[in-house]
Amino acid sequence: MHVRWTLAAAALALAAFSPRGSAQGANATTPGAAEGAAAGTGAGGKVSADRIEGKVVMVDANARELAIDAGDATTQVHVADDAKVTVDGKAAKLSDVAQGAEVRVSLDRKGDMPAASTIEVHHTKKK
Repeated sequence: MHVRWTLAAAALALAAFSPRGSAQGANATTPGAAEGAAAGTGAGGKVSADRIEGKVVMVDANARELAIDAGDATTQVHVADDAKVTVDGKAAKLSDVAQGAEVRVSLDRKGDMPAASTIEVHHTKKK
């Protein structure tokens, strides 16, 4: 009986700290990031309930996943199949989004897990 409780406790602990098993519901890697609990600013980024702005730290076009560092929070989100992606205002694909790019991502919270519905990449112009 003791072994069952130990295994159950270990499974719950693993689920609680796993990005996919997170109770946050949006693959957040920082507590409250995807929920918009912290409208964090820092390193030029922002997180709100329906939008994330910051720097791309990971792009996986095959898995349709994107991680954004908004300064106070790093958030990993799923990208919807029909997400609109633009780079400097021009239509693009998720595979065109580069690590390190500055992005603004809008979230669709209709389903069980929030998903990116629009991804806007903005490059700063060199002077």
